[in-house]
Amino acid sequence: MYAPWPRHRLSSIFSTKRINRYLEGLIKAQKGDGRWNNWYGLGEGMKIEWAGIQTLWSLNVLKAYGKIDHKKNQLGKPKYYGANTHQWGTQ
Repeated sequence: MYAPWPRHRLSSIFSTKRINRYLEGLIKAQKGDGRWNNWYGLGEGMKIEWAGIQTLWSLNVLKAYGKIDHKKNQLGKPKYYGANTHQWGTQ
């Protein structure tokens, strides 16, 4: 994403609709084990190593746009919401 947070200097060139579409796609791209894949790396091992950095970046973008709710649920775990809440967080 070229505007990874709302006050980024490039965020004004993207419509809210386009940013929301990107964020929903980012939410849907999360894997069942909680990570996000990446396309870079020389081999599978390197891709897995970089998946942690990709996951941290993705979570930071979602947090910046208010897609992560830090309130706790009944189990005391962070509560996430988005297109696939059942897939990437606790309900």
